[in-house]
Amino acid sequence: IAGLLARVRPGDSLSNRLRKSGISPAAAAVLMEFGARAANGPAELSALMKRCPIVVAGTEEIDRAISSQGGVHMTSMTAEGELIACPGVFLAGEMLDWDAPTGGYLLQACFSTGWFAGAAAASYVDRFVPKVDGRGDLEG
Repeated sequence: IAGLLARVRPGDSLSNRLRKSGISPAAAAVLMEFGARAANGPAELSALMKRCPIVVAGTEEIDRAISSQGGVHMTSMTAEGELIACPGVFLAGEMLDWDAPTGGYLLQACFSTGWFAGAAAASYVDRFVPKVDGRGDLEG
């Protein structure tokens, strides 16, 4: 990463250097917000990119609450909500690629898919995880 950053023209703005290094606009915005301007040279900026600290100082008022858009596409999961690429990982709520208005409908959908994912995960455990008896020995 430091090599990519060093290859851009020295006169370029920090925004242009980040853009030309190939990182996403979202990643560049996070870096700009959390310390990229203070980085001294490509090596320091590269180090920041690898360990960018994001400090959460509080929450916003409920009026500013929004739901996220996007997520894992349904074709990447089984009918039980399990990731095809990562068996044993079940998804729910806003992890899924669906869009809903903020409020009661969104909350209910998150609660419902959470219950469904929990039930599917419990079933997965029953089928695939070895049982241990009270003495710590494997059953069966």
